[in-house]
Amino acid sequence: MDTIDYFRRVIEASGYPPELCFAHCLRACSSWRVYRECLTMSTPLRLTSTLATFTSSTVSFPFDLVAPFFCHAFGGTTFRDWCIAEVPGVFTSDQMTKHWLLAWLLVYFSPGDIAFRLLEDRRSPLRAITLVYEAIDAATTISGSVEKGIARFPQSTAAPLLLGLIAGVGGSVWRWLEKRGRYHDITTELAEPTRTFRQTLAYVFAHLWIRSRSGPRKARLIVATFHVLWTAMEEVTAMRLDWTDQLARNITTALRLALPQI
Repeated sequence: MDTIDYFRRVIEASGYPPELCFAHCLRACSSWRVYRECLTMSTPLRLTSTLATFTSSTVSFPFDLVAPFFCHAFGGTTFRDWCIAEVPGVFTSDQMTKHWLLAWLLVYFSPGDIAFRLLEDRRSPLRAITLVYEAIDAATTISGSVEKGIARFPQSTAAPLLLGLIAGVGGSVWRWLEKRGRYHDITTELAEPTRTFRQTLAYVFAHLWIRSRSGPRKARLIVATFHVLWTAMEEVTAMRLDWTDQLARNITTALRLALPQI
């Protein structure tokens, strides 16, 4: 019960809990390192529990310090804040910077590479704990952005929808820029929406619907709890379970039947 109450307080916190911020930074740095090391491999990487395939920890400084901050950590909320002429959090608080630097140092320079290996080892408690925090962070960022849109622009119907969506997928803008810088042939989220795009959109509408009936705190709690449970199921089954794909197909089919063909 104490554990449930603790996580409920974390989900409903009005600020940015430090443990949530640090876990998010750890997972972002680890995901970036996996991505970067995959680029150097001649064959596609298949993660194993021991990560025997990871042998390189070469760091391109300052690229590997700065790029993941925007591509995997805080690019979405930074882009969101720019859209409404607001100062991003990295400029208003030292917490993000300190946690980011510590997480980056651990992921790249911990003795024996222990931090990175534990973060990517499916048998590791550290991986499980950080994944829970990461799931909470992802869901509450979307819910918090929806609430920001309502508070800042109470007369606008579009504001909460757009801010929630931008916060959830805004990092893809930075990833697009990073890949374009290496001349990769890529498309944008809007051209080929991914699971993240569909999932973010579903959470935005779910938050608004639950909010209209039970209030913002209950909406935030339900959306975050669902996302944590779904993340846990994916981790246990070692499968990427996309519940949004069939949902999108059903909605598309319904719209085609309901709307006249043009």
